[in-house]
Amino acid sequence: MSQPIRDITELTDSVEMLEKNPPKFIKLFIYLVLAILVSALMWAYFSKIDISTKGSATIQSSTATVAVKPKVSGEINDIKIKQGEKVHRGDPLIGITNKQLEQEKKHVEENRDKLDAEIKSLNILKDVIEKNQSKLPVDVEGSIKNELDSYLKQKDLLKNENKNKIADFTFRLQVLNHGKDEVINNLEFEIEAIKNQNDILKIEKEGLLKQNKIIKNENINQETEANMNKVNQLDSQIEGNLKSILIKQEQIKNRTQEIALEKKVINENIRTQESNIQDSVESLRISKVSDISKEIDEKKKQLSLLQQDINNINLSYEQTVITAPKDGVIEMPNLIKIGDMIEQDKEVLSISPDENTNRVLLYINSEEINKIKTGDKIKYTFEVGKTETYYGSVVQIYHDPVISKNKDTTFFVVEGTIENTGKKKLRSGSTGKAAIVVNQKNILSLILEKLDVLN
Repeated sequence: MSQPIRDITELTDSVEMLEKNPPKFIKLFIYLVLAILVSALMWAYFSKIDISTKGSATIQSSTATVAVKPKVSGEINDIKIKQGEKVHRGDPLIGITNKQLEQEKKHVEENRDKLDAEIKSLNILKDVIEKNQSKLPVDVEGSIKNELDSYLKQKDLLKNENKNKIADFTFRLQVLNHGKDEVINNLEFEIEAIKNQNDILKIEKEGLLKQNKIIKNENINQETEANMNKVNQLDSQIEGNLKSILIKQEQIKNRTQEIALEKKVINENIRTQESNIQDSVESLRISKVSDISKEIDEKKKQLSLLQQDINNINLSYEQTVITAPKDGVIEMPNLIKIGDMIEQDKEVLSISPDENTNRVLLYINSEEINKIKTGDKIKYTFEVGKTETYYGSVVQIYHDPVISKNKDTTFFVVEGTIENTGKKKLRSGSTGKAAIVVNQKNILSLILEKLDVLN
């Protein structure tokens, strides 16, 4: 059966329905739902929820009373506590005056200050010598000044020794340059004498030759022959003298060469001595700086030992203030007052445990132990007639595993504090449950994780 076909103009009511605005309460409802959703998302994003590791908890037995004994002897100069007063670990209880310790500290500190001043002065001296200076700062006197003066005298002595040698060489060089050598003078004198002798011999020879001419004219053969023999002797003597002159001239030449060589050697010696002045002074400077450095190092070692002594004395000095070894309540069986003498390691008072603060042992499964760290907050629940909630924090994590009796589970022990105030007191050995807060996450992340959206 076919559906009837209607003209669009006949649908006037439907068009009005389509064009009509929706009711206001629907808009308000939609806005309200959107506002609730946005608020819920913001709350889920900013709100945090604790992620906890759970375990069992056992209250530790209360610790015994602790005797308080001074580490040093002395006179009481201050009492900061009274019978029954509650104290915390590290609180000062009694002050002690130890005169021997004070004197020892004063003596060692004086030695330290003196040694420190010596090191500073030596560093100044070292700096002055390294820079080739000759004066110390005005405020440096005493042995350091004397040591610098001694060094400067050594330096001047080295310079003077080398300068004296240079002066000797210079004088010898001047003599060689400006004076006549005695050997050459003698040789020249001898040559001149030989030349004079030859001149005389030549005159005598000429006389004999003239005489021979006269004699020859008179036919006196015997005298002529005698004169010729004398002439020959004179020629031999003249020739010998000429050879002597040549020999002596050669000697003068050799001597001149010797003098030139001597001058060269002297000039080299002068240059060597001039260089030695700088080298000797520099060697002295380096040696002195090295000696001072060694002395400084030695004094620094002594200073370090003195500082260790001072540190030890300070540790002993700190022990002149007796502090509380633990939290608890003061017990003073013997009356003590300022001015009393107390002996080392002799009990002067005791501290009883304060039951308002206990320690708890928590047993945590091995899979969860790595999530825990010192300082994490702990929430405890104990059954004391009714379920009570307590709070504390982790103070120590023990890394030695504990195996359960049936050997199927491994635990680790965690030690925590618990504030045992304002509620029913927990006795030693009480057991309960503990939740250690190991992390915080916003609720939105947890919802998304549960829905497996993040993965």
